[in-house]
Amino acid sequence: MGMMESVDLKKAFQNLYFDIAGDPVALDMLLSVAGEEKIVYGSDFPHSPARVILAKKKHLDENPKYQKLLRKIYGENEKICLGE
Repeated sequence: MGMMESVDLKKAFQNLYFDIAGDPVALDMLLSVAGEEKIVYGSDFPHSPARVILAKKKHLDENPKYQKLLRKIYGENEKICLGE
């Protein structure tokens, strides 16, 4: 009916930033589909209680697998996302 235009999903997906909401499982999943420069940290507060947020952040901070990514996820990517 000509009411909808086609969308280049791959291109649209490349413009998105993803908030891991403190969940290490989400980080592993996102790394499989998005570049590490497109992932930012978000605590999901106030939805998640502070004790849950701190436990998830501690898991990220203490996991050697994520050490090279944490600087980007905790701040550098946000600056890029906001155009700073």
